[in-house]
Amino acid sequence: MKRVKQILALFLCITLAISTSACSNNSWALKTEDDNVTSSEYVYYLLVAHNLAITQLSSKGIATDDISNEQIEDKNASDWIREKAIQLSKEKLAKEKLFKDLNLSLTDKETEEAQNITDSTWNEVGTALETKYGISKDAFHEAGTLIDIKTEKIFEATYGKDGTNPVSDEEIVNYYKENYIRLLVYSKAPYDGNESSNENSDDQMVGNTNDTEEVIESQFKKYSDEINSGTNSIDQISQEIKQVDGLDESDTPLHELLFNPNDEQYAEEMRNAAKSLEVGKATYLKFDDIYIFLFRSSLDESALDLNDETERSSILKTMKSDEFQNKINQTIDSLNIEVNNSAINQYNPSMFDNK
Repeated sequence: MKRVKQILALFLCITLAISTSACSNNSWALKTEDDNVTSSEYVYYLLVAHNLAITQLSSKGIATDDISNEQIEDKNASDWIREKAIQLSKEKLAKEKLFKDLNLSLTDKETEEAQNITDSTWNEVGTALETKYGISKDAFHEAGTLIDIKTEKIFEATYGKDGTNPVSDEEIVNYYKENYIRLLVYSKAPYDGNESSNENSDDQMVGNTNDTEEVIESQFKKYSDEINSGTNSIDQISQEIKQVDGLDESDTPLHELLFNPNDEQYAEEMRNAAKSLEVGKATYLKFDDIYIFLFRSSLDESALDLNDETERSSILKTMKSDEFQNKINQTIDSLNIEVNNSAINQYNPSMFDNK
């Protein structure tokens, strides 16, 4: 799912960007004694970094057609994007080194699946990547698809049950109890007059014809106040939502979310709101054009199934993400990485702006 989201985000960035002439370039941008990142791979990471910048700025309500004069983390956006692209390039070199040091390899099935991912994505965005930006299919495959799969294998070879630094089920359970919270969530956006957009998608209920921002905010404030004052239970609020929004009796408007407020894949506003909630209390927030109602329920520890590899892996990745990133950074520091500034300076992040 994460890979699909990355691909969709990348596709959006490409389709919004202006046409820019570039030639596929396989000269090196960064290198070590044993490996290198080609200029084409570097441009791929520049595009990824630009997309990350767009995400950060848009989450703050900043227009992103031209971000060259915006600030990200107290830096000019273009400088931030360049630095991020160089960092991602260095991480690729570090991951390739770790992959080799751990004597890892891809199975025939993994190699085939990786190629299928690249082929499928390339059919959608390959022309734009290559003709506009000079990103070759090989660069996309190596710097995108393959390194993602290799990263998963490095992580598992480090922290998995048979890894060099295995994490026990007991440690995972303790981390889960100390860091995760259980939320019941209902989201809603103002009606925009488009019937097709009024469908429930990704657990989001788009408002009916009477729903303005003011109506939704009043509705969600009422639900929160009733919960927090003890006037109504969450089950009563669920029934009220069905009545107000015309849902079927069999519908479940409140969707469960097992949530780690320390997980940075979620928006800061969402993480802060969740952290501030006590069990049995509710709040709401507005994120972009979407209103989100949150209720914190008690955590059901018995629902945790560590025999489910997907569930175990998800918690483990959050648990060890900082430590794993430190491992990569330490590997970067151990490498004598040379940066080819003459190659890197040929590419300006503004080439991706939709001016």
